[in-house]
Amino acid sequence: MLRALALFATITTASLAAPPAQRSIAWVLELHSGLDHASQAQDLKSQIESARASGAKIICVEFKGKPWRIDVAQAVGEVLANSEPPAVAFISSDSGEAPLAFLIAGSRAGRGCWIETGTTLVSDSSGNSRDLAEPKAIAASETFWKKSDTKSPFAPYEALRAAVLNPALGCWMLPKSPNKFEIGAGKPPVSAGAVIIFSEPGAQTLTLRAPDAIALGLASSIAPDSRTALEAALASIDGTKPEMRERRPVGSTLDARRDRAESLLERAEKSMDLAQPHLKIKAESTELAPGQKHDAAARAKPALDAASAAIAEAELVLQSDPEILRLPAPGQADTGQKPGQFEARWRSKLQQAKDRLDKLRAKADKLAAS
Repeated sequence: MLRALALFATITTASLAAPPAQRSIAWVLELHSGLDHASQAQDLKSQIESARASGAKIICVEFKGKPWRIDVAQAVGEVLANSEPPAVAFISSDSGEAPLAFLIAGSRAGRGCWIETGTTLVSDSSGNSRDLAEPKAIAASETFWKKSDTKSPFAPYEALRAAVLNPALGCWMLPKSPNKFEIGAGKPPVSAGAVIIFSEPGAQTLTLRAPDAIALGLASSIAPDSRTALEAALASIDGTKPEMRERRPVGSTLDARRDRAESLLERAEKSMDLAQPHLKIKAESTELAPGQKHDAAARAKPALDAASAAIAEAELVLQSDPEILRLPAPGQADTGQKPGQFEARWRSKLQQAKDRLDKLRAKADKLAAS
């Protein structure tokens, strides 16, 4: 009995003396609406700067959603590659499928890319939002992708890079040894034996299972959540545990930005509607005293200033996210229209607001000067 008590006391003392595990501040940054507008790369860069300023030792960028563009994936991947603090990527999905473009971005993360357990990576035209980009720009980025950056883990796999953009080419993988694989296009030769098919010739979708992505060195491992990915990354750095300090979205969705531009133009029109009644009097009228005319101009001024500010902000939104111009403009249906028609309508709405404001400003200035 005494020996048992002594042993218990020794174990208790040792456990009390053990220092707590060291922790490292970690941030999770959410890209949950896919990768479909170019400003996402700059938004991510800004959030990483905030994480660094707040003492974060590591960040995890969490990908989710369906839309993707190869140029946006490349730009986001470059931000991850140069991130300080170092970045981990985590690809997640509510449906069990995630765009393979997430892996194009996430594989550049300096501390690894994890895929949510049970998630398969796919590439197909239904998720490709290339129509939102300027045609020449997206063609240039896709050409660059096919050639590939030597820094990208995808660089050795020419057939896979081509099939990501065109699954109909057909793509397959043949394990040659535990750490060596042959990637081919079209139909595999009959003599190849057991191959892993990513897409059949003529197929519309390329499918890359997480284990195959890991085997090819495109991803680190699977994980149930971003915390587990962070723990694994920190274990390889210094053995600390993540202290989950912040979880925040990276910017706003493209739909939200489009709605913002529309609401700003609506605000401008409503402000001008408020100003217009004050400007119905004529500056040439001899029946009104100069003070009445000055007063009318002064009453209209706040609403005109508000309209001017709303128009300027709407123009800034359209400049920073030109993809909006390739989405339906206010009052425009999302059927039977081409991106060029959307852009023409947006520019027309913006110019109409500017022209109306100029006319009302001119009336107000004339009344103020009379």
